Amino acid sequence: MKKNIQFLKDEGYKVAVDDFGKGEISLETIVDLNPHYIKVDRSLGQNLYNSGKNQDVIKKLLFLCERTNMKLVLEGIEKKEDLDMAKALGVHYAQGYLLGEPKPMRENTKK
Repeated sequence: MKKNIQFLKDEGYKVAVDDFGKGEISLETIVDLNPHYIKVDRSLGQNLYNSGKNQDVIKKLLFLCERTNMKLVLEGIEKKEDLDMAKALGVHYAQGYLLGEPKPMRENTKK
């Protein structure tokens, strides 16, 4: 997998690892693959404003991102307080119903 991901990176593609924090992707995998983006599972984004534990995890991931030139995408932002906390922590990107509901893909209508 590492070889294939490196090939994609060499071809100019941006690579993201999704759902980090669910247990399926290890920290070792993140460090080894060095993706452009780490998408953090929504379980860490929901109620971020009142979870010191989740805030600490996000801080540590942001430190890793800073050292390895990755960007962090925090999923599960559904309350203004969570968005405010994510901003205060320095999260790069956020996703969630507060920011907009998922929308269907549209066909390209250019002629």
